[in-house]
Amino acid sequence: MSLSSVSDATTLLFVPGSRPDRFAKAAESTADGIIIDLEDAVADTDADVALAHTVDALSSGTVSAIVRVRAASDVRHATQVRSLAHLPGLIGIMVAKADDEGTLQEIAQLVPEHVAIVPLVESAVGLSRCENLAAVPGVSRLAFGSIDYSLDIGAEHAAAPMAYARSRLVNASRAAGIRPPLDAPSVEISNTAAVEDQARRARAFGFGGMLAIHPGQLSAIRSGFAPTDAELTWARRVLSADGASAQVAGQFVDLPVAERARWTLSRAENSA
Repeated sequence: MSLSSVSDATTLLFVPGSRPDRFAKAAESTADGIIIDLEDAVADTDADVALAHTVDALSSGTVSAIVRVRAASDVRHATQVRSLAHLPGLIGIMVAKADDEGTLQEIAQLVPEHVAIVPLVESAVGLSRCENLAAVPGVSRLAFGSIDYSLDIGAEHAAAPMAYARSRLVNASRAAGIRPPLDAPSVEISNTAAVEDQARRARAFGFGGMLAIHPGQLSAIRSGFAPTDAELTWARRVLSADGASAQVAGQFVDLPVAERARWTLSRAENSA
């Protein structure tokens, strides 16, 4: 997995840093890439051993991964970044609770250029600075931590209260010229319909992918981000229309609409 594939990934699967027995299995899943987690999935008492496991795995060359490091306010943050910075298997650093572009700039100075930086926006302060976070050289894309964000602002963790944050992250990414952001993982494991619904909603907002906490979510995420049969039929009809302006099924079609149709068919090819 390279910087370009981090930018283009639709599915990224978390695996706890304290469970090295799961690293290879996660890497062999259908996810576009894996995120070894040194933050929420790891208890404080296991933090040091989880880092050691991660360093061993990424040093061996058998595993390539993004690693989620702890927030800059955590005493372990600097040690984690320094320990990981030049490992051959490191392809990205996800920064938990990112809210300061200075932290990202420091990481960018430590890691090689091919290592992607992914700020995870999980707070009101982080969202208020997301445009600055997205503009830091080396930042590949933003990611959304909706559960922590909803807790921080005292809102219900539901689609409507999170709409402003999702829209702002998408807009910040576009303004900075980076790839569309990654949506938060669904908490649903067995209810794949709910996972797909969230993925489809994220795609409607303009997100480019979604995080996963279980391999069973991956297929549903891909389905949610893929165009529907109805969308593909519409796109083909639009592109088959003659001239710069036309009508398709009673709807006016001009050049921007035709461009959206091309983008829809391109998404279908990329998700195949």
